[in-house]
Amino acid sequence: MLAAALYFCTAFSFSQAQVWAATRFSFVVALRDRYREWQEARLRKKMQKELEKRRAAKPAIQAQMIPARVAAPAPAPEPRRTGIERFAEEHDTKAGEGARPTQDLRATQSDAEIEVADRADSSAKSKTTMPRLAGGYKLPPSSLLHRQDEQQTVDADELKLLAQVLTAKYAEFDVHGQVTQINPGPVVTTFEFKPEAGIKYSRLTNLTDDLCLAMKAESILIERMAGKSTVGIQVPNRDREIIWLRENIESSEFIGTKSKLTLALGKDINGRIVTAELSGMPHLLIAGSTGTGKSVAINAMIMSILYKATPDQVRLVLVD
Repeated sequence: MLAAALYFCTAFSFSQAQVWAATRFSFVVALRDRYREWQEARLRKKMQKELEKRRAAKPAIQAQMIPARVAAPAPAPEPRRTGIERFAEEHDTKAGEGARPTQDLRATQSDAEIEVADRADSSAKSKTTMPRLAGGYKLPPSSLLHRQDEQQTVDADELKLLAQVLTAKYAEFDVHGQVTQINPGPVVTTFEFKPEAGIKYSRLTNLTDDLCLAMKAESILIERMAGKSTVGIQVPNRDREIIWLRENIESSEFIGTKSKLTLALGKDINGRIVTAELSGMPHLLIAGSTGTGKSVAINAMIMSILYKATPDQVRLVLVD
């Protein structure tokens, strides 16, 4: 009866009471999230140690290719040859000896171990930010935002299999080379392909559609790697990771900046947190087709300012 009388006779609202409780007791939610993050980090370390023990217990097996034995043909009587025939035979023998090291080198490169690099955010540790007082204003805690799910694991065996498919597809068109390194990212994976000497860059880019068919990808981007002698082939991941704003807000890149106009932009191709300062942008243009996330980007920028500055420090005017 008391609750019903309070609801009908006053301006009491359950939704406002929920917002008031979430604001006043946000530190409790932040402490709960920190405890949960500590438990998950402890579980990940335990699973990593068990995985390393299983890998150490497995014997290392290296596959070796053994050439098949070919039966020697019966010797036939050698016919009399002219001087021109003897000269042509000697020339072919020298050409075969010169091409043999190249073929052996190609076989050695195909058996080389492909390095799968770690993601840039694999060792990043996020910590729930507590509510801070700035003057008479309380900055919101990061616990109000959606908590990120478990980070996707990198399947090295699957990536190496895709690298073999890529190399084999190029070899079908007489474009030989090897994948030297694989850089997995949240949305795309970059395969660093090193072509053999004498192969033009245009031959690699002209086979983009054939690579899409072989690797079952919607689109593939091929670009030169800055400062390297390799070509970066960017293939979209089958399971694309969702990048949450909370992960950017809790990162050291965002917290360590002193500017009140720091914007959380997301992650780059290798998983690094990307931030920018709005004060260094006299003009900013956000372009894209329908449904590509222009409004989401603007909302994330406004939220970034709310987590950095008070209403007295930064004032924003929106004109539609």
